[in-house]
Order: sequence, then C-alpha cells, then structure tokens
Amino acid sequence: MFEKRNVFFLIALFTTQSTGAYLTFTALIVVYLFSRGKFNYLIFALPVFIFLFVYYFDQFDFLNKKINSEFEFLEGQKTANLSRTRLVSAIEDWKIFLQYPLIGEGRFTESEFGEFGNQGLNYRNNGTMRLLAEFGILGFFFYFAVMYRSFKVLCLKYEIHPIYALGLVGVVISAAFSQVILMKPFFFGLCFMFLIPIENNKKLQHFGKFKL
Repeated sequence: MFEKRNVFFLIALFTTQSTGAYLTFTALIVVYLFSRGKFNYLIFALPVFIFLFVYYFDQFDFLNKKINSEFEFLEGQKTANLSRTRLVSAIEDWKIFLQYPLIGEGRFTESEFGEFGNQGLNYRNNGTMRLLAEFGILGFFFYFAVMYRSFKVLCLKYEIHPIYALGLVGVVISAAFSQVILMKPFFFGLCFMFLIPIENNKKLQHFGKFKL
C-alpha cells in the first residue's frame, strides 16, 4: 500500500482540497482493510476516520464553509435556474428521477429539454445522480450490477477476496458524485470486463465458496 506510486497518489489526493476525493479515499481504505480481513484495524480505523473528518471539517474553510454556504444559498431558492454545482445537479436530477423512476428520462438532454434547450441549465456535475435520472432505478442497478460482476472476476483472477469488488463499486459511486464520468469509455468499459474469458486456475476454486 505504501509503494512509491501510492505515496505520490496520496500526496496528490490530499492537496486537491476536494471533499469528494477525501470521502472516496476514506471509503477505499475501509474497503481495503475489510477485504484483507483486518477487522481489528478496521475497528480502530473507523472511529479515527470519523473523528478526523469531524475535526478537519470544523477547522478548514474549504470543507465546512463551502458546504454550509451552498446549503444556506440554496435555502428557499428555486434550483432550476442556479449554477450547476454537484448539489444543485443532484437536486435537479432527483426531480427528474421522481418523474421517471423505472426507466429514466433517456440518455440525451433532448429527451427532456428539447433540441433548443439552454445548454448552461442542461449541464450536470453529478455523475451518480445523472445516471439515475437517465436510466431510472432499473438501468442504475443493472449498470452497477455488471460492473460488480467485472470487478468480482478480476478479484478471483488475482486471488483477492471478492467482497473487495463490492467496495470498489461503492468507491466508483462516491467518485462519480462529483464528476459526470460513468458514461465515459473507461468506466463504461468496466461494465463489460466480465465478458473477457480468464484462464483456468485451480486457486479460483478456493474463492468459489464466497458468494455475495
């Protein structure tokens, strides 16, 4: 975990001053400890992470002031004409989801806004909620179900406990909450990796008993 490239990754992550990045990092650490069976470390780590989050949330303006000011600004406001922040995007997409809960509004903005819709207001900045609004609960579940299956195949191939796959899906959902990335080729491709055949490996039989 503390290889050189991981250290550089941690430095880059902590200097982003991004609340979404910090939450995703915390989720990734919890998943890592859980998948490795380090439950003693996990019992210790969870309270520490919660304490550190509350402490630093109170100490740093880029965490508390940014979030509090946005909630205060949104209070009593009509979000339809506001700048498309992550929170505003989530609220607007939630409204769309409630209108089309099963199959969503469709993939492209023309399905709701029309051909000459306002591009600024059509813009979204929350990939998780955008996916839910576009494809509904059925498409949302299917997307992450096949992504989980792909991660599970990789876990079995590299002799990692398959529960790690479930955690990775959670990390992707968390990361997508701040960026519209789920329809990008890389993440979309993650949904189909399970179709790639893997060679026979007797060690995979050991992991076959772990069914989620």
